[in-house]
Amino acid sequence: KQSSMHLFFPFILFLILRSVQTTASSLPSQNDNISKDNISLACLMIARDEAENLSRNLPLWPPSFFDAYVIGIDDRTTDGTHSVLQRLLAPRNVPHYIFNYTFDNFGAARSTVLQRAFTTFPHVTH
Repeated sequence: KQSSMHLFFPFILFLILRSVQTTASSLPSQNDNISKDNISLACLMIARDEAENLSRNLPLWPPSFFDAYVIGIDDRTTDGTHSVLQRLLAPRNVPHYIFNYTFDNFGAARSTVLQRAFTTFPHVTH
């Protein structure tokens, strides 16, 4: 089975690169209490049958790297991706929003995740 995770890395990389443009004074310090009101960097992801890849790779990401996760799961997913994400994100104590959507095309999926991110975390900066 070929992984579709490679489709999502450019999207995540875009968000990371955009965050580099943020000035240091606008970033929360380590002592700030991260909440829905001061999100600075959110990880937006689109996933279909990525349980194995997420189980292997998400634990490698530093827990405080992202201030929030917004993940759209293709409703054709059959491998428990949603459960894996819930299990891996819960101990990170980072706000997250995981939802199912009906895949039509990549552009629509990307727009759906972006819309949900700005609706769920209206103060997200990147």
